[in-house]
Amino acid sequence: MHVAVRELKNRFSEYLKYAQAGEEIIVTTHGNPVARLTRLAPNLQLRASQPLDKLAWVRRGQAGKKLGLPAAQRIRLTDGVSLSDLLREDRA
Repeated sequence: MHVAVRELKNRFSEYLKYAQAGEEIIVTTHGNPVARLTRLAPNLQLRASQPLDKLAWVRRGQAGKKLGLPAAQRIRLTDGVSLSDLLREDRA
């Protein structure tokens, strides 16, 4: 299927669905082919967060659960001490 850049821009979601379904879309400018939009091979289909999964300190959230440190690892501030003050003290 051939599609002009303007048409692709106006209906990108629709053409993306065609590509996901396996259709090859040739993008044209003034009738000349300039790009091809195709479905990625399964081994190339990465989740956007996959590079983050390799970092030990990043945890993936679960549906319905809030992210954050476990209660035992949370820092409790004493009355009258602000987080900003603690950070300034630590950085000094």
